[in-house]
Amino acid sequence: MSHRRRARAASLVGQTFGNLTVLRREGISRRYALWRCRCTCGAECLARSDKLRKGLKKSCGINGHRWQQDFSKFPQQGLSTKHPSEYRSWESMRSRCLDKKYAHYKHYGGRGITITPAWDSFATFLADMGPKPASEYTIERNDVNGNYEPGNCRWITRTEQSRNTRRTIYIQHEGEQVLLMDLVESYGVTRGIAYARLKMGWPLDRALMEPVKHYKKKTKKRKSKLDPRNTSS
Repeated sequence: MSHRRRARAASLVGQTFGNLTVLRREGISRRYALWRCRCTCGAECLARSDKLRKGLKKSCGINGHRWQQDFSKFPQQGLSTKHPSEYRSWESMRSRCLDKKYAHYKHYGGRGITITPAWDSFATFLADMGPKPASEYTIERNDVNGNYEPGNCRWITRTEQSRNTRRTIYIQHEGEQVLLMDLVESYGVTRGIAYARLKMGWPLDRALMEPVKHYKKKTKKRKSKLDPRNTSS
């Protein structure tokens, strides 16, 4: 009898762990009960009771499906400690758009770039953006003239961000629209030289392919006072 009571008390049927809802018991694995669960994506999977209770299994994992926590339900104060890198990006975003004393305000708030009111809350911002893949990632707007809002923002590396600015130049090359920066790198010409040539009206092929000429600075040789040719007879 005691064994049956213990089994009923330990039942997880109907409980939810992350994206998983427990359907029924399927047996035992390594002395732990094995449960069949249904994920929010509709797929079913098996999970051990210890993995579910400890939060180590929260999604089916099928086709890369993972559990993403809804940070909007958490207090903002605790989130800034748990996610300091994301919080710094959130603060910097607000400074760029809202603080007129900020050094780069003129490039953001000064030219009309705004932040969606929902992102006044860091918790909502984190819920929409999700955690950074790594601390070196930074927030990027897909449309550099668009606002900070869901659908126009993502986490990218600084190298990727440098390719998406208002100064980025796209050109038609062999029937395709490509970054001039990429062509410059493939032809071995420095970006400054290529830009200067195009600004002077050079054709694209010539601007990229013509070798750079290096001129040696001519210096006058100073005559030595000991040179006998400098002495008068």
